[in-house]
Amino acid sequence: MATQSGRSTNFSLRKPTLTLAHGIGTEPQVFGNLAQLGLSIEEHDFTSESDHQWGADLHSSRLEICLNLSSEGEVRFGKWQTRYSARTLGHHAVLATLGNRFQVRRPAKQRHRFAIVKFSRDFLLRCLTVDGKRPYGLKPTAQALLDGKTKSHEGVIGTVTAMTAGQEALVFQLREPPVSLGAQGLWFQSKALELAAQVFFTPEPARPEFFCARQRRLARERVDAAMLILRDTLQEPPPLEELARRVGCSPFYLSRIFSQHTGCTIPQYLRRVRMEQAAELLSSGGYNVTEAAFAVGYSSLGHFSKSFCEEIGCCPALFPGARALVERFRGRPASRNGR
Repeated sequence: MATQSGRSTNFSLRKPTLTLAHGIGTEPQVFGNLAQLGLSIEEHDFTSESDHQWGADLHSSRLEICLNLSSEGEVRFGKWQTRYSARTLGHHAVLATLGNRFQVRRPAKQRHRFAIVKFSRDFLLRCLTVDGKRPYGLKPTAQALLDGKTKSHEGVIGTVTAMTAGQEALVFQLREPPVSLGAQGLWFQSKALELAAQVFFTPEPARPEFFCARQRRLARERVDAAMLILRDTLQEPPPLEELARRVGCSPFYLSRIFSQHTGCTIPQYLRRVRMEQAAELLSSGGYNVTEAAFAVGYSSLGHFSKSFCEEIGCCPALFPGARALVERFRGRPASRNGR
């Protein structure tokens, strides 16, 4: 595949766009090439008029992690199955030796938003083997992939768990990585490996925590929880007192640790995520300015327009037609010929 400079490389790097269509979303590939690099990252965003089902590609054995932002899904292997709901994460092994018994289903009339990270067997062998030895604590799915076989469903389908705030934030970052274009290949690979370290290993028994370490962990967890609550309640966010109560601390303490961890105040963060969501709605073509403003919790169009201009850099009424700005927001360069 050719890069922007025309030179050949063994992976692809493409910023995803919002795709809301009937059936599978177009161009889901975000980064990588499973056959050549051994790593692939996809982002899907679609609706379907009927249940959408497909079987796994069994040309190569691999491990897949699914970060499911919204809607429901089902992965079935023979008589075993696992179900996804909104904001859950799961993983499974696709083994070419097991035959075509792997099925995935997504129900109709739902907006399906999820990311898939795929790791080939050779890629994981290179990453996990040190001095000819494999690391301790691999889950049955990872062990089954490296062995090329399994004796039970535990070696194929992993447990589905709730996504952490950091994992949810990662899915949103896929659209616009927080690094320069030249560093994005390294960023995608490092995030994929970080995710593998979180998912493919059995957690060790809890160790005693020192007081300071525990306080730092709790502060980070409270900030993550507050960010998630705010993203879920853009139309009617809770007041500071209620938000603090829900994450288990005082309003003053939450304000302080939130600023320390995010670099912005709670109102600044809320405005930013509201404007990001409004920009997505406007660029999708399905919302006008008034509808987008109401959808993210603004009743005053004047206040909404002022906030949008300050955060996005363009008036909301002009945003859908400002192609270069839309493309920059979505994370990919605009076409020079305007098409």
